[in-house]
Amino acid sequence: MSISSLPQGTVHLLKSGQVISSVSGAVKELVENSLDAGATMVELRLEEFGFSKLEVRDNGAGVEKSQVPAMVQPHTTSKIRSFSDLETVLSYGFRGEALASLCAVSHLKITTKTKSDLIASTFTFSHDYSVAGIQSQAGKQGTMVLATNMFSNLPVRRAYFKDLSRRKEELKKIERLFAAFSIINPEVRFTIHHNRNNIFSKIVCSNLSQSFAAVMGQSCRSKMEEFCLSINPDTGDVKEKSTDSEQTDDLEVHLIFPKKIPGASTEFGRSTVDKTYVFVNKRPVEMKEIEKLMKKLFSEFCKLELEKFPVCMVSISVGASQRKLLDANLEPNKQKVGLGCISSISDGIETFLRAQYTSEKVPETSDKQDETITKVCVNQVIGDPSSKDPTPEPVDQTESCFTMIGSTQVDDKENIDNHSVSQFFSKPSATKGVERQNCGGEPLRVEKHNSDGDDECNFDLLSGSSQIPLEEDIAKNSVTGLCTSSPLVEFERNTDLQSEEVDRRARSPVLKPEMFESPDLPGLDAVYINRLKDG
Repeated sequence: MSISSLPQGTVHLLKSGQVISSVSGAVKELVENSLDAGATMVELRLEEFGFSKLEVRDNGAGVEKSQVPAMVQPHTTSKIRSFSDLETVLSYGFRGEALASLCAVSHLKITTKTKSDLIASTFTFSHDYSVAGIQSQAGKQGTMVLATNMFSNLPVRRAYFKDLSRRKEELKKIERLFAAFSIINPEVRFTIHHNRNNIFSKIVCSNLSQSFAAVMGQSCRSKMEEFCLSINPDTGDVKEKSTDSEQTDDLEVHLIFPKKIPGASTEFGRSTVDKTYVFVNKRPVEMKEIEKLMKKLFSEFCKLELEKFPVCMVSISVGASQRKLLDANLEPNKQKVGLGCISSISDGIETFLRAQYTSEKVPETSDKQDETITKVCVNQVIGDPSSKDPTPEPVDQTESCFTMIGSTQVDDKENIDNHSVSQFFSKPSATKGVERQNCGGEPLRVEKHNSDGDDECNFDLLSGSSQIPLEEDIAKNSVTGLCTSSPLVEFERNTDLQSEEVDRRARSPVLKPEMFESPDLPGLDAVYINRLKDG
């Protein structure tokens, strides 16, 4: 096969597939454009994880109407004019490939309005970067970029993202990306809507500490320390300075790191690096040297056998004299940067944190409280070994284990005698718990006095009054001859009659003795006979 040049459309598609490799990559490029335009509000709206619709709005300076068609052309930018300008550039984007690549892999619309424009203008672009239509409409100052049908002309890429788990992973990447931009840009408000649901929101803050608390939570921020370090790139000397002071040195590092407190390993330790935020000149980057250093120091301070990544933030600010050692053009997506003074930064951070955390001690009060609580729990379970009499106190068996409900309730709760379950459900004896009649037909009414000298408590189970005959009074009446006939025969006959009456009327309507007895299951023969009887 002979060598020939590729068609221009194929070249653009191959290059665009590298710059915009996923939905999260497209979101990153658009958010960076909004921040470069000076926006203080960035709003993202997604449908079907961004594959059906991806929309980014901002309130930045906007783009002049005459400049919009040139925005989507490859390698067109307003950030630099030559390669040497990379040493002084402070913007996120500088290559001019984002919108061109997005136009090649989706259907793109751009709506923009500057401060001097009376109305907004909407431009529709085709895949070959040409303008398909222009429409005027009302709108606010700023820019809105709308991309639909992502990767419609890349069937393999679209088939790869049909898996729901991969789409959810893309959404997590977008949330982490917005969290990173929210932390490092306190003065900007960020919002994410997915399928019309607000899944992320961050308000405007005044400094990095407040923005970190807004993203990670105030409770998390209160358990972390904030440091601002000035590092000499030549000697590696470290000097701490105020966190509110402006940057004056060539190399500064802003740190937010967990405090050395009990439980820090559990609360701030993570198996992944998703909550370890690293920035270089306000750009979220992946810097393995700093991430591994944070992991090692955090694990040593917490004495972990298995190393974990901490929840922390490391913001590196490179001054003008050191920007020649900074290379932000390593990868198309600019996720990694080259930094010539990374060794000085790593050594300075490690030296400072070791000196800071080695001098600190874990508060002993927490350990003493934990030890006291442990002793109390052990003594409650197995008893105090130092006690001379480990025998537990006897339990009062006369306490009631049920609640009286319905007709068994009595208003005067102080005068109710406590009974056990067996006493409550046992049948009344021949000499206790009923009203008996003498041979003359008059009832024997006996009053029972409390031993403590309280009010009298009378119970009459048949008539509902508070009258209970006692054994000694019944015996006394039977002996003194209140009955003209045989006392024993008459007493037993009346007792049987009254026992049946009490058995019908004095029992609890709610609690039944069957509740406290294990049921006797019928045998197989009884079950079989019952089924035959039932037909």
